[in-house]
Amino acid sequence: MRGIAHTIILLLLLLTVTGCSLAGGGDAAPAIPVAASPVVPLRGDGCDLTFAGSDRKAVKLRPANLDYTFLNGGRPVGLPDFFAAVCPLDERVPTRRGDVPQDEALPEERLKVKLRGFVMALKLEDDNDLHVQVADRPEPFDQEQVVVEIPPGAEYCDARTTMMGLFRADGGTNVHRHIFNKPPQVDVTGYLFLDAAHMRARRTDFCTDNGGRGVRAGRGTSPVRGIWELHPVVKLEVLSDVTRRSSPGPTLTPPPAAKSPNQEEGGPNVRVWVNTNSGVYHCPGTRWYGRTKEGVFMTQREALEKGNRPAYGNVCR
Repeated sequence: MRGIAHTIILLLLLLTVTGCSLAGGGDAAPAIPVAASPVVPLRGDGCDLTFAGSDRKAVKLRPANLDYTFLNGGRPVGLPDFFAAVCPLDERVPTRRGDVPQDEALPEERLKVKLRGFVMALKLEDDNDLHVQVADRPEPFDQEQVVVEIPPGAEYCDARTTMMGLFRADGGTNVHRHIFNKPPQVDVTGYLFLDAAHMRARRTDFCTDNGGRGVRAGRGTSPVRGIWELHPVVKLEVLSDVTRRSSPGPTLTPPPAAKSPNQEEGGPNVRVWVNTNSGVYHCPGTRWYGRTKEGVFMTQREALEKGNRPAYGNVCR
């Protein structure tokens, strides 16, 4: 009997120790790890992604083989020449977002441009476009920049692959926001595009107001100028160091010079309104006479002598 009692006591002690362990009385059981939200990396260069946007989708995804007029005969232009060519278009396009067609390009957008500049910033947009900012000089960051967008898909894969190669070569790790340490010089070929989604109420200076777009690099305001951009980019060429040093600055083929007004063509003393931002002047009674954000009145002769040109090529009579 004494042996049986000892056995029962040992069993009770064993059960007591086991029960404490199961109840947490001993060392705590290891916690089950909680999985963090997965970070989905950009696979390859994103060529296999699909465009996830809807606004003006057909225009943003125009094919690369469209027979558009080539600005400057296909020769590269810098940012100053780009703005000189594009700013006068503000006066020709709709002033309200709802009036900009969704499924077809505006006549002003049917233009191919080869833009030469330095890649300053890159980010992957929610619609899977690569948003790239280009400037005329490699520094400082705080200078006027133009947005160029490279969509996903096979049509634009070569340009996208080249851009992602530049991103990696610069040490880039965050495709959602990268400021280039050593901005590479490139020639970007694409179609002109008015980003009407960023039009702001009572603003018609689309060449200057950026609608809040752009990578800011910690600054309060974006260096991007205007809402005119290249979209889609259909070709991207990286320039060598030799090309950077030896190539002359791009020169835009100027439009035909405006003729000096005479008795048959117009009055030299007609009071015109000069848009000092675009260098275009307007005649009395026309839509933009005295109405652009920046401008000054002067005679038609003075306007021409200072290098301004008449809107739509029509001198004032």
